[in-house]
Amino acid sequence: MKAELLTRYKDHTIIDMHSHFLINAFLLNKSFFVRGKTPFFWNPLRNFYDYKRAVEGGVKGITFNIYVPYFPKILGGRMGGVERFVKIFNNIISASEGKIIHCRTAEEVLGCVATHKMAAILAIEGGNIVGENLNNLYKLREYGVRMITLVHFITTHIGDAVFGREIHGGLSGFGKEMVRMMQKLGIIVDLAHATDKAFFDAIRITEAPVVSSHTGVRALKPDDQRGLSDEQLLAIRENNGLAGVIFFPWYLKKMKIFCKLDLVIDHICYIADKIGVDYVGIGSDMDSNIWLPLDFKDASYFPLIPYKLEQRGFRREEIEKIMGLNYLRVLRDCGKDTK
Repeated sequence: MKAELLTRYKDHTIIDMHSHFLINAFLLNKSFFVRGKTPFFWNPLRNFYDYKRAVEGGVKGITFNIYVPYFPKILGGRMGGVERFVKIFNNIISASEGKIIHCRTAEEVLGCVATHKMAAILAIEGGNIVGENLNNLYKLREYGVRMITLVHFITTHIGDAVFGREIHGGLSGFGKEMVRMMQKLGIIVDLAHATDKAFFDAIRITEAPVVSSHTGVRALKPDDQRGLSDEQLLAIRENNGLAGVIFFPWYLKKMKIFCKLDLVIDHICYIADKIGVDYVGIGSDMDSNIWLPLDFKDASYFPLIPYKLEQRGFRREEIEKIMGLNYLRVLRDCGKDTK
């Protein structure tokens, strides 16, 4: 069935707005060009993403996230760690011999789609890597970074995180200045992992769209601030931003270890019904030590999503928006001269 669906949906613009193959490349020396073995359930020594499975799944673009740990002395400091990950990313681009293109703009991504190449977008999870020096954002822009998740699991000098202590009551003064500078430089502000107060602090001072790149909705998992409330969803619509739905069962339903892809579709449908199809996307979070729905085993299974969305009554043009075009709209709306 998967091969049939791939043929049926091969022309869809599938772009994942959040993934973590670079962690596997750094920690496990994985090659993006070797087809990995899909684990039966979850195995931290295996991954879900590689070039062959992404192509098989009709993926047109992947957002590669750099993740530098909070105490990165062994990596040469925060920006030193970023440089090591950027080198791995650039090596993937070079080794692809033109099959994968580092894209900084929506137009470049669409150019890849038109020429049957894979677009690679560079992002960072955890804004703590800038340290106390906002000028590091200029360096990140030079590397081609187009999106930064302000906070990750723990509260930092930038702002409060969902699983951390509330120290700042939202974003710190430094964090607010970081948001302003990111938008000045054309770097998308990603509010996944931020507390409600930090989320709304950012919304109040933004002039360009923001995203929550890999999340769920609180209405379907009411015990978890990691999901977006209805108030946050409405703010995203007002901001012309985007909510990307994660594939991790634990973030989609209370105490949910096993699930089917339908649960992911439920969250997509909820957002589309609540604020409109223009404000929802996909942010799988694959390869970040999560596990996936039982019937979505790796990146080669992406065609199942448009298939299931079609079953729920979405039209092709709406599915195209969810699968990638909404993300490209945000890239365009946040665009500066990032070259």
